[in-house]
Amino acid sequence: MGYAPENTIASFEEAIRRGADWIELDVQLSQDGELVVLHDTSVDRTTNGEGLVRDLSWKKIKTFDAGAWYDPEFAHQYIPSLGNVISRFRTRRTTKRHPVGLVIELKTIRGSGGSLADAVVALLHKEQFTDRVVIISFDAVALQEVRAADKRAPTGLLFSEEKEGSPIDQARDIGAHAIFPRKTWVTARGVTTAHKAGLAVGTWTANTKNEMKRMIACGVDAIATNYPDRLRALMA
Repeated sequence: MGYAPENTIASFEEAIRRGADWIELDVQLSQDGELVVLHDTSVDRTTNGEGLVRDLSWKKIKTFDAGAWYDPEFAHQYIPSLGNVISRFRTRRTTKRHPVGLVIELKTIRGSGGSLADAVVALLHKEQFTDRVVIISFDAVALQEVRAADKRAPTGLLFSEEKEGSPIDQARDIGAHAIFPRKTWVTARGVTTAHKAGLAVGTWTANTKNEMKRMIACGVDAIATNYPDRLRALMA
């Protein structure tokens, strides 16, 4: 989203072109159960529409312009569904010639974790796209629901800062495969502890070269960034 409006096909295309290995996107349920790729609970900030996603039909949501707010050159970019994204990038490869992967964040609201998790897992199985995804969320219960629907589904626990209890312990308790802390949490010691617990570490969102260099030095396994070309240059 450093170069194109977030959660749009244009942004995902730009990410791949600039060296990303994985596309991170947010999903939530529309009123009629479609898996909508959008960060906010409402469409107001990033489209020309209004209203909460949970109160709108997919038929309505997909008519909103999701690009003009960012720059006029992106006018007529529309909100995709998760199915749209899978169809578009199923056979795509990265600049390193690897299949593009998806990091799917579950945006749960009002106890929607179970139904959202079930819908995502069901679509991934229907599309036979289970081997190139990681499902992440701040909602530990939603990740447990993912595991209940598919014990083999890779999951990651998102968190901003360590509060009560250890996020590493919590991730292990719910059967997650990874933790996804904010960059300010990351230290070499923390990453080592997570690795000893059998957890991968993906961090967000490092946008400057100094931040990226620190994350690399700490030994993280993945870095979320709005500028994948900057990170790719450091890894060359």
